[in-house]
Amino acid sequence: MQDIRYKTVGGAEVTIADDPQATRLAPIARAKCGGCRDFTHDYADEPDGGMRRLKKWASDHAAACRALPQSA
Repeated sequence: MQDIRYKTVGGAEVTIADDPQATRLAPIARAKCGGCRDFTHDYADEPDGGMRRLKKWASDHAAACRALPQSA
């Protein structure tokens, strides 16, 4: 999956990507804020790949988060 990014109010990015902890039997996608580091995840094997919930969470979080981008 190609990463999906949302810009937060504070300038950080909320990124939806494959979870590095995913396995072939339990594929998981994850949304994580690069500012406050809040995150959520969803199982990618659901009918819509969990994307509807992840996109909603990422969009809502980006609209409200005022954290500045964190360095890696």
